[in-house]
Amino acid sequence: MKKLILIFCLIAHTASAQTLFPSEHDTPAGKAELNSFLVHCGDDCYFTMFLKVQRLDFESSNESGAMYRVWNENRDQYILFGIDANKDKKEPQITIVSSKDGKKHILGTSELGAFEGFRFEWKDGFYELKNLRSVPYEGYSKIEESGLGFKGDLDFKPHSIEYLFLGAKLTQFVDATSQNINPEWKKAGSGS
Repeated sequence: MKKLILIFCLIAHTASAQTLFPSEHDTPAGKAELNSFLVHCGDDCYFTMFLKVQRLDFESSNESGAMYRVWNENRDQYILFGIDANKDKKEPQITIVSSKDGKKHILGTSELGAFEGFRFEWKDGFYELKNLRSVPYEGYSKIEESGLGFKGDLDFKPHSIEYLFLGAKLTQFVDATSQNINPEWKKAGSGS
């Protein structure tokens, strides 16, 4: 009985710590869906998003993926990260690319149907991306850092963030409580 109460308390604590808002997206091959939102914080900022990708386009020559792009105000500098289709291996992969050097860094592989999280944070001219994954834990699952990530110099001030879904079917989860870029999301996530 004590163990059951402890598990319930852990679940209740986890549930109150995160508020995820899901949305379904389905874009055919060769098509894109994007939406952007402004950043409302200073220099010490972070946000967390989760993706569950059910389909990517591995067959056509079109790009395919579920990505997030952090833009500067002029939209000429960016950092792009998320899950894209490795056409050669026909598998999803986690990538990041910066407009600074244009080089795509492959951080690791993913799987269709996997619950993948991304925490992006920046402070004092540096940024860090952390991949988060769901892992089994005593009858339920919890979110942990996977060990995949990337750090770099940030030579612009983030102004907006967009999601970019290309030839993909997925569910996106906005983590309203694990972010400080939008105070309205924080209010909604805390029930205020």
